[in-house]
Amino acid sequence: MRLFFPLGIYPLLDWTKGPFQFGAVRGGRKHAACDLVAPKDTEVYAITNGIVVEDLRPFYNGTSSIVINHYYCHVRYGELREKGGVKLKVGDKVTAGQLIGNLGVLHDKSSMLHFELYQGNEVGPYTNRANPPFMRRKDLLDPTQLLWSLVCVRANPQFTAEIPDPT
Repeated sequence: MRLFFPLGIYPLLDWTKGPFQFGAVRGGRKHAACDLVAPKDTEVYAITNGIVVEDLRPFYNGTSSIVINHYYCHVRYGELREKGGVKLKVGDKVTAGQLIGNLGVLHDKSSMLHFELYQGNEVGPYTNRANPPFMRRKDLLDPTQLLWSLVCVRANPQFTAEIPDPT
């Protein structure tokens, strides 16, 4: 199975430190993702094959999100452009490296990919305000290591993971 870094460029700021890292304190909750800072309209790609399980919907501060079941995990790609661009809907199959959207712009004029990772063994909404400290489903995972692995893949495009593709 092929794997891809979710952006066509390397992020402008380190997603493992400060407010961009998983678990950073955000008011009364912890940050449930790694934020990959990049210019607005930067293309966002599926990290591997999968099926859309939640279509583009309002997410945060004037942006949208989409959720893809990548068979071994679910990824919520957040802070995408709300209108225009790629039109994916629930049930659509995506392939590794397929364009799935473009970065939107938050009301404060910043842009980044909010990359949330889930094990995929829970059901229900991904945001769950009754589940502190992250206010997300219980199967939320730290995406930091996966993103580092995908950076290595980006540096060596011949890499193919040894996990079987269930499709």
